[in-house]
Amino acid sequence: MKSFLLLCLTVIGLLSGCKEDFEKQLQTIAFQKSDSIFSAQIENYKTWTDSVCANFTNQNLTTIVDSILSVRREQVRQLRTLE
Repeated sequence: MKSFLLLCLTVIGLLSGCKEDFEKQLQTIAFQKSDSIFSAQIENYKTWTDSVCANFTNQNLTTIVDSILSVRREQVRQLRTLE
């Protein structure tokens, strides 16, 4: 009787240990899907950010350089008046 009970408990333990965890499986699938969505969208984001940077550079670079040159010319002028 003891050995039968031990055998039953062993079989029950093995069967319950072999059962896959449904939540873990769903979580794995969800991570795989989100990774594939991210991978598909990352190229769109790279293209978008590159165009934003290019537009900013095209619109503001000339103004920024002119401003820096203007400040530097004023500094040089002030240094020449000190001599």
